[in-house]
Amino acid sequence: MNKFLFFEDVFIKKNKIKEALSPFMDIEFHKDTKIENYECLIGFGSGCFKLFELIENSSYLKDVFLISCYLDFDRFLAWTASACLKEIAEKIGIDVKDLNENIDFSKLKGKKYFLKKEKFKCKFHLIYGIDNKLFSTDDALKIVDLLDFPRVHLFEEGGFAPFLKFPEYFANLITEEINK
Repeated sequence: MNKFLFFEDVFIKKNKIKEALSPFMDIEFHKDTKIENYECLIGFGSGCFKLFELIENSSYLKDVFLISCYLDFDRFLAWTASACLKEIAEKIGIDVKDLNENIDFSKLKGKKYFLKKEKFKCKFHLIYGIDNKLFSTDDALKIVDLLDFPRVHLFEEGGFAPFLKFPEYFANLITEEINK
């Protein structure tokens, strides 16, 4: 089985992600791990910030998957700092019990990432749920213009975290893409 390195979003508990995906793929969560040891990297939501910082100007040539990626926290998600967990869960499309109750917004407030395609050597894939209620797919797809020929995979359902609703399909998609 391939090994995948997952950069999680601040909103959803790690154990929920692991529970959904581990029957179908061998994932580990990022914690200062050498990225070269993995078949591909998967960034989800705010986890994409750390992923970009690590692969920028690196020699990583493998596939990188970006799920519900956004590049400006304040523009898209600043409202969440003052929202209740129930409201956030409804927008994300998951149960409140699966939300991380200890979200540290201090690391995200004012966070922006300026993409420059010449800084990357890897092959990008963008994954979005068309019914994402946190930000529009149109806004998200503007990232396509900033990257060099990314593959785009749209899920009709699944919202912000389509891999939670369709974990087996998600795992198969990634496995097929990295084996091309």
